[in-house]
Amino acid sequence: MNWPMLRRNVRRPSACETIATYGATGAADALIWLLLRRLGGMPSLLVAGGILLFAVGSSTIGMAEEYIPLVAILITLCVGMRMDTVAALGIMVVGYGIGYGTAVMNPFTVLVAQEVAGLEPVSGLMFRLAIFLPFFALGYIHVLRYARRVRNDPAASLVADVPEAQPPEPPRTGPMTVRQRLVLLATL
Repeated sequence: MNWPMLRRNVRRPSACETIATYGATGAADALIWLLLRRLGGMPSLLVAGGILLFAVGSSTIGMAEEYIPLVAILITLCVGMRMDTVAALGIMVVGYGIGYGTAVMNPFTVLVAQEVAGLEPVSGLMFRLAIFLPFFALGYIHVLRYARRVRNDPAASLVADVPEAQPPEPPRTGPMTVRQRLVLLATL
């Protein structure tokens, strides 16, 4: 039997099919509801964790447009924590802005530029790591201050008077089923 040939013919699901499976099984809603129950009173953790996740992804492997599908999840989480859509977008944009700005070892910016300039790969790594921390702190404080202002007074939102920017309430589901856990586990 020709095993390499069999492996080539196996079709992997696309990102859209995977997301559709999450929606059809209710796994996405269950995961969001689980996160809201666990983090609902700690928006600072969502802001810090989100910014750090996006910053590290952009700074190390050059991710950016891959984050777009996550906007809906971030908006749902932020609205569930009494923040607005601007806070959700701020978490993502500030995170990947910090990542690309500091570019600790981004293969699409730093590594190509260092090769063109004739420098050793990842030279200056410690400097870029050192500037990552203050940029992360500034971005975190900036987004968190806005998010807290909106939590305390929803009228302070930059999009409070824009009906199209008002998302629906986050999903309310029961505990995560075994099927939903298996669907999410299959993604890893």
